[in-house]
Amino acid sequence: MNENHAEHCCGHHHEHAPKQSKYEVALSKYDLNISDGEVREAVKKIIAEKVHENDTPEVKKFLMGSIELTTLKTTDSDESVMAFTERVNQFDDAYPNLPHVATICVYPCRLFTANVFLHTGTRPSNNCTFCPMSLEILPLFS
Repeated sequence: MNENHAEHCCGHHHEHAPKQSKYEVALSKYDLNISDGEVREAVKKIIAEKVHENDTPEVKKFLMGSIELTTLKTTDSDESVMAFTERVNQFDDAYPNLPHVATICVYPCRLFTANVFLHTGTRPSNNCTFCPMSLEILPLFS
């Protein structure tokens, strides 16, 4: 019996539709058979209608405060993360009227360094992936 057939306790068989994943269910609500030209026209319309009303200092400040700066190079070291965080600090000092970026993302093994050297309201976050850089032993700190 294949996966689309089910046997009930009464012994009869009938076919079931294959179970959809939550992604397939969500995507099934939209017409995905659109051309590049239709997408291009829709984007032009959104730009024409929305850019002007969103071209404000408030929106730009909101966007600035939503940015996540990331350094996830295999060559990252304590020194490169210190330099990275110092650039964030310098930007914050040079532009005090702008919000700081939301977060900086570094490998877990570099999180302590980022935390020590970051002097803005920005908080460091980490990328927990299975790769050699993220599997280094984290420095212990209190």
